[in-house]
Amino acid sequence: MLIYGNTPKDIVKIMFRSKIKVLLLVGAVVLAVSLGTNKAVADEHDKTLLDTIKAVPAKIADHVSNEIIAIKEYQAKSWAGPKAQWLALKTKFLSN
Repeated sequence: MLIYGNTPKDIVKIMFRSKIKVLLLVGAVVLAVSLGTNKAVADEHDKTLLDTIKAVPAKIADHVSNEIIAIKEYQAKSWAGPKAQWLALKTKFLSN
């Protein structure tokens, strides 16, 4: 097949004259093959953005309930001393 008067051998010779062109061609082929065959996996589960968005309300509810429990425990500990003092004062005045 003739292209503009060149034979296939002439076309190949013209293509391989410049080593930069050959290196770029080989690099492009290697890059295309590596991108086509490799699969990047973020974690074991294939989560999508939609799954992540759907999980947000449950995560918020869990966080809020955990914070409420932690606050109640802190308040129970911090009010134990004043409550005992109040009961002691109350029994002291009621016993007289």
